[in-house]
Amino acid sequence: MLLYFNNKILISFVTIFVIIINIIECLPSVIRIGGLFTVEQEEQELAFRIAISQLGNSALFSHQSVTFVAQVERVDNFDSFLAQQKVCSLLRNGVVAIFGPQNSIPSMHVQSICETFEIPHIETRLDYESHRTDLSINLYPHPSLLSRVYMDIIKQWEWQSFAIVYDRNDGIIHFKEFFEKSMNHTWNIKVFQLKDDIPFRDIFWKLKESKERNIILDVRKEAIVEVFNQAQQVGLITEEYSYLVTCMDLLTLDLEDFRHSRTNITSLRIVDENSLEFSNLIEEWHIYANRLGKRHMLRAPEYFNTDTVLIYDAVKVLAVALKELHTFEVQPIDCNEERPWPHGSSVINYMRQVHTEGISRVIQFDDLGLRTAFTFDIVCLTHDGYDITGQWGYGKVTKNELWSKHFAKSVLELPIVRVTTSNSPPFTMIFQNKKSMSGNKQYEGYVPDLVNELAKMLNFRVEIHLVKDKQYGKYVPEKGTWNGMIGEVLNDDADIAVADLAVNSDREKVVDFTLPFMSTGISILYKKPITKETSLWSFLSPFSTIVWIYMLGTFIGVSVLLFLTGRFTPYEWCNPHPCRQDDKVLENVLNVRNSFWCTIGSLMQQGSDVAPKALSTRVIIAIWYFFTLIIISSYTANLAAFLTVESIPYPFENVEQLAAQTKIKYGATNGGATHRFFTDSNISTYRKIADFMGKNPDVFMGGLAGRERVEADEGKYAYFMEAAPIEYIVERQCNLTQVGGLLDNKGYAIATRKGSPLRNPLSQAILKLQEDGVLYQLKERWWKQKGGGQCIAKSSSSLTELGLKNLGGVFLVLVGGSIVAVLMALCEFVYKVKKEVKEENFAIELMDDIKFAMRCQISSKPTRSKSKRSLTGSRSFTGSRSESTPKLNSQLSGYYYN
Repeated sequence: MLLYFNNKILISFVTIFVIIINIIECLPSVIRIGGLFTVEQEEQELAFRIAISQLGNSALFSHQSVTFVAQVERVDNFDSFLAQQKVCSLLRNGVVAIFGPQNSIPSMHVQSICETFEIPHIETRLDYESHRTDLSINLYPHPSLLSRVYMDIIKQWEWQSFAIVYDRNDGIIHFKEFFEKSMNHTWNIKVFQLKDDIPFRDIFWKLKESKERNIILDVRKEAIVEVFNQAQQVGLITEEYSYLVTCMDLLTLDLEDFRHSRTNITSLRIVDENSLEFSNLIEEWHIYANRLGKRHMLRAPEYFNTDTVLIYDAVKVLAVALKELHTFEVQPIDCNEERPWPHGSSVINYMRQVHTEGISRVIQFDDLGLRTAFTFDIVCLTHDGYDITGQWGYGKVTKNELWSKHFAKSVLELPIVRVTTSNSPPFTMIFQNKKSMSGNKQYEGYVPDLVNELAKMLNFRVEIHLVKDKQYGKYVPEKGTWNGMIGEVLNDDADIAVADLAVNSDREKVVDFTLPFMSTGISILYKKPITKETSLWSFLSPFSTIVWIYMLGTFIGVSVLLFLTGRFTPYEWCNPHPCRQDDKVLENVLNVRNSFWCTIGSLMQQGSDVAPKALSTRVIIAIWYFFTLIIISSYTANLAAFLTVESIPYPFENVEQLAAQTKIKYGATNGGATHRFFTDSNISTYRKIADFMGKNPDVFMGGLAGRERVEADEGKYAYFMEAAPIEYIVERQCNLTQVGGLLDNKGYAIATRKGSPLRNPLSQAILKLQEDGVLYQLKERWWKQKGGGQCIAKSSSSLTELGLKNLGGVFLVLVGGSIVAVLMALCEFVYKVKKEVKEENFAIELMDDIKFAMRCQISSKPTRSKSKRSLTGSRSFTGSRSESTPKLNSQLSGYYYN
């Protein structure tokens, strides 16, 4: 009993303690937070609203019932009076803090008002002031800190000379420490200011004349794209130039025109996309955008502005401070009364003591309200996005594996790799426009671009030269050496061989090959025949044979069905002379001849003078009309294509047919990989080709000579070569073509000496270029874009005749409609008989009419009498039977058709 009594006392004590704590730590039920934004700052405003709305569900206030409300007012960047009015409006609503605005002019005015009434003023903008008021705090990095970051990065790049390009007078403050420490670092700094009244390109011309390749670009965000555009016009956006852009919102701009220039464009970024807060912002974005009616913002931006994420983080910092304050009251403030908010200084002091993490990583402040802990990503622009090459944090630059890719040392310090290649378009060609060019600049093509990409990835320089003996490389037994590019690699005249050099077993024995950078195979180059193939029966080509047979069958079937249906249905039997009511004979116009004439007329789109009268026969004709409409339309459309495109007959279509004939000669490069393929093959067809070429030495030709002979011999010569150069040739010479598919599969690879340290890095780089699509882009550039595509308009797709797979449906519709018409004719037949005769004579009359309908040679019949049938069951016509029968027979004899 005593234990029970003690437990009750303990429970009561705990309950009273919790109640006291809740009273002490009681926050207002509604906390309003003010924000000043311009019309253009929709992204920042939406992030502000999302951050405040998420505070209600935050773990910080899970045990208290608190509602956070975002009070947003619109301001103008250059109207301080309007900003004052908006601030006073927020103060009257009892806000506990004010965010913004982002522009310095109204922001300073707002800061002064907040200082007067002791309302925390929170900013997320770049501020050049070295000190802050007691009621202000800024999450944006201070220029002095940014200056140290830039200096540390430049030290890592080992820049000894660079230019600073800026546009704002206060922007040069960024670099005050640069000039102070330039004496110690022996930096040669050139300064250029961009002005609105002078074209930017005029300043860039002066910069270009200074021959400075390293540039720090400090301009406002809105002008960056135009600055780069005019720099590109002057020639300052090339791979020789490096830019350090001070704007941390570089990725939010449309820089598509500069991504492929190979210019090193670097910037800082503070956003951590892997943080939990960033995921929460993305998840809530479309919900609040839809709720606020901003449908153009339903999709979150690909890259957020820096001030957007800082506003989101600043709301979290404010929430932590309010939680630490425990208890306070909110009160409306009148700007006309000098009555400050008593808790403002406490809130700002707690904010300066906050140590937390957000989208911008670690957040903490010094006593002046300046943020001190930062981690910056060092990002470089790429053709498909950006690379994070390192980080700056706590006064130190940390590099990753991508650093050397973008920030190589001086080009003169890089190792030289000697490249031997062959003059073989489009792989390597001598530049024709400027004869004064020397060195690597005199070459262009797929190979120079490829080795330049490899050099950029692996940080080496290249020296390209053409192979002296113009050979690819084969073993010469007389000399016991290898010639061509393989020989130069073995003799240490070159470090690597890069060309359309095929990998084979013989070459693999003496050199090492990297992974192939292009796959190909042997094919046949041949001249297109001039003679066109024509036929007298081309008009039958649109349809397949089976379709023509089905059409003939349906024509006969529908005609017969129309005739039989017309016989059965009573509504096709009509008086041929309506004005003579005494005639007792009915006539049917749908005899065999007229039925066939009716269907053939509609099939030929000419119509017919025979018109069905019964519903059943009209259904047959309607379905037949639909059938002919589809058939004639399909025939007309396909016939036009067949008559327009004339096929060209080739004397052979594959290598087997070429080897079987004797009129056309064929050859290859003597001693090359293609020739060795035939001589070493065990396939009878290929052995036959090798024997033919061995007996006729005149068929051996070099690459260019072989192509010229194919064109000159007018279809009497075919040339075996790799498919890659054939694709290049047929893109430019429309009279040449590739015949057949690939005879084998091989690859072009880079040859190195046995055990060379270059092989593995080159293979990895080739694999990376293939994954990134660079190899595909290079081939598209030199095969199709550089003078290619001339024969695309002349090529045509193969024409296919229409078969049952294409037209089977219309036949099924015709069959279905015919079945419906037959059923309707039977119903009409039975209904008419039942209507005109008595019930007890129905079966007899029905059989009589069926027998009469089956007598297909008769197209006339007597009318049925409306009088009652006699008891004997004989048919009663108008008039006596004895009198009418001879007369009827004589009348019917005039309506018979043989």
